[in-house]
Amino acid sequence: GTWEEKDLTKWFAEDHEEEALVCQTSYDLLVEMRSLRENDLRFKNKGVTVTVTQVEEFEGGYNVYFEEAYKCKFNFMKETSETQGVECTMGLVEAGSGYEISYYTREEDFYSYIAEGYRVGSDNPKEELLALKETVIKDFEKQLAIMENLKANIEYEELHCDVRLDRAAAEEYALKYALTRNSDKWYVFDDLGGNCQNFGSQVIHAGGVPMDRKGDEVWKYYDIESDESKKRKGRSPSWSGVTNFYEYAKTNTGYGLCAKVDANIYTAEAGDIMQVGDGTGDYVHTIVSLGPIKDGDGNIIDINTVSNTTDRKNYPLSAYNCTYMRLIKIYGY
Repeated sequence: GTWEEKDLTKWFAEDHEEEALVCQTSYDLLVEMRSLRENDLRFKNKGVTVTVTQVEEFEGGYNVYFEEAYKCKFNFMKETSETQGVECTMGLVEAGSGYEISYYTREEDFYSYIAEGYRVGSDNPKEELLALKETVIKDFEKQLAIMENLKANIEYEELHCDVRLDRAAAEEYALKYALTRNSDKWYVFDDLGGNCQNFGSQVIHAGGVPMDRKGDEVWKYYDIESDESKKRKGRSPSWSGVTNFYEYAKTNTGYGLCAKVDANIYTAEAGDIMQVGDGTGDYVHTIVSLGPIKDGDGNIIDINTVSNTTDRKNYPLSAYNCTYMRLIKIYGY
């Protein structure tokens, strides 16, 4: 809600300083990343729901597993943003008449940058974590410069296709299943690496693009089993894999999807696919565009999005704390 510094280490047990510093550095990274954005990503109110999914008792404390959901309205947006399914764990150890935190983990981008990049057991955790944060910020600033250049040079390119994507139908489906799953028709991949691209493929299919079994490239889903053949069975990796879908969209010709990869992010419309990468340069998550967010003068300042795993609805692209982003523009088939 503000860019003020907050001390999170006071909640941790004294003999768990390293875990406290990882948590603190992650929080500081989030604040710094969001304060660097041109759009005001602070919010006036935020509601949070915590659902405990499992508790393990050990001598002197507990491991607590929980999922966080929250709603907030970013200062620059009209819509309320919703997020759910953020998986967290926390260790609680006895301290006097209460408990203190021994460790904390969170499946969200800003935390992953620090927790996955840090060498546990460092002789100088404070210095190493600060250096890691500064490295991430430098990469982030490079991405911001790229994004600003894209925003200043928006050009729409048209590709010929026989049937255009029904963007209204794609948007309707995306909003309907952003925070839930269409499990009656599609397998849910949340426990198999994530449901994000599976959801993205469903949105495109709902926009009228048929499954593709005719060309050299295949994009299909009939059941959970992996199958790259042209037969009416199984699931192609391109249906549910982030990189696999990108490669399909890039190389497919003739029948099937008509798309352009690596298009200008700010040309995104409802039903287009965006993918974001982590600090390694790998693209790991698919997001579905709901179209541009404009200021009072009609200028495009952001892109509204939805996604599965973590589930988000009316979530601005700028709130993703990622150092790599790309757009797969869907035209039709």
